[in-house]
This record gives sequence, structure tokens and C-alpha cells, in this order.
Amino acid sequence: MRASKIETNYENFYAECPFCGYSNIFNRREDLNTFEPISRMDVICQSEECIRTFEIGNDSINLPSEMFLMEAKKLLYLKSYMFSITLSVQAVENYISQLFVIELAYKKITSLDELSKLNEVVNTYATKTKGYSFKHQVNALIDYIVNTPNLNGLDCSLQYVRQLPEQQKTTSKNSLENVSKQYSGLVQMLYNTEINSIRNKVAHKQALRPTKEDAEKVLSEASEIIYMAQNIFNARVFDVNYYLQQCI
Repeated sequence: MRASKIETNYENFYAECPFCGYSNIFNRREDLNTFEPISRMDVICQSEECIRTFEIGNDSINLPSEMFLMEAKKLLYLKSYMFSITLSVQAVENYISQLFVIELAYKKITSLDELSKLNEVVNTYATKTKGYSFKHQVNALIDYIVNTPNLNGLDCSLQYVRQLPEQQKTTSKNSLENVSKQYSGLVQMLYNTEINSIRNKVAHKQALRPTKEDAEKVLSEASEIIYMAQNIFNARVFDVNYYLQQCI
């Protein structure tokens, strides 16, 4: 028997048992032991009165940032505005981080022989940016768009990530005037965004109770930043094999 009533998010897989109707919550790490999208898997009903085996599947294959946005939208509907705002901003942070990996590593690999060098780029980037706040990530992306020359290959990417500063300063507003039309809308939105300030008021000692309008604004702006960047950079897939196939 296969579960017909399912719901998924980044962390959990929810499925109603087709035998007893129990609402199961399967944690991807602890219960399912995989972070891969699930097309088919046998699970055991968590109800002690049932414990029968059934099948789950049809999992989401969205990027983590997209799954965060979907969950933020659900939380908005449930009037959990604080959590919706927090998750919306986290979605942007997650996407910028993945976008850099795509741009600096995945799009630069040309053969399987370069996997070790690709891993070095990814690991160096993670180490250099582990202390980045939301603002530092945004500044880094603006700087990458405005000031970075074309990086030809993984060697250039490695050199680039090695020189990343511990904190990324804000790019001068005057330099934004020279950005090509392709990137101007995204750069202006990144430069002017204040969604992190709202998140900080919610998450830190102020413990702000935001309004519905606050949560809607943050979700809308976060979504626009992510989807605009996806289109501009053609970066909708976070899988090195996908980009490697483009080179073959």
C-alpha cells in the first residue's frame, strides 16, 4: 500500500498511513536516513497499534532555498509570522551560498579528473565564509557581480576564494552605476534590502512580534531575490553532475 496523503519539507516527510490513518512524521535524518529526494521507500507506521509497512514517495526535488520559501508561505497562512520571516531570510542566505558554489565550482569543472580541485574550491569557500552574516553574504554577491573579472577554470576560482576577506564591506553606491542592465535589478535589490533587519528584530533580544504585512513583505522580497538570481545566473540545479554533463 502506498500513502496518498503526504506533505514534505526540508526536514521532514509527513505521510498518513493508508491502513490506519495515523499521521506519521518521518524525520529525514533520524527516521529515513537520507537527504535525497524519495521516489519510493518502504516505511513502518509509527502508531504502536498499527506498525504496518507502507510505501512513501513523490518527494519534492526543489532546492533547499525553495523549500524554505514554501514552508515560510505555510507558516504565513498559519499566522506564525516570526518563523515565516526567519525562514524567508534563511532561504536567501542558503541560496547565495549555493549560488557561489555553482558559479565558482560546478560551472567551472570540465572533467571528473578535476573533482579534487572542485572539492578544494568548495571547502575553501566554506571555510572563508563560515562567519559571514546575511549582510556579508549580500555584499559578497554584489562584489562578485560588480568587481570580479571572468574566472576561467577552477584554478582561478580557487585563487578567488582564497582571497575572500573575513568580512565583506559594502560596495560603494557609485560603482553600482556601471553594472550591466542584466544585473542591475538584482544588484539594486540586494543593496537596498532590509529583510535581515526585520529578521534580527524577530530573532534577537527584541523578540519582535511582526505583523502579517511584515511577514508578507519579507517573503515576497526573499522570493524575488532568489528567483531573480536563479534566472540571471541560470542556477536552478544544485548538482555537480548536471553541470558536468553540459561540458560533455
